[in-house]
Amino acid sequence: MDLTVDPDDLTFDELEEFEDLVGTSVDDAFGTGQPRAKAMKALVWIMGRMSNPELTLADVGAMKISEVMPGELDGGPVDPAPGSASKQ
Repeated sequence: MDLTVDPDDLTFDELEEFEDLVGTSVDDAFGTGQPRAKAMKALVWIMGRMSNPELTLADVGAMKISEVMPGELDGGPVDPAPGSASKQ
């Protein structure tokens, strides 16, 4: 799954859904020192549903990080913070 993460493309409802899933604000979810697995999973699920409405959280949970975020593993930049546009 190739995923372009651009939070500027999210609706307010999707941002609210993300915050409900992770239990904190978008800014805090990706803040320094914060655990990121839950936030990454929620973001991949919300963004992935744009191209695959049948995608479930369980589907995302079974994915390898390298399937959706190759930059994280090869040293490339991955910045899912609001206002950024990173290609995953």
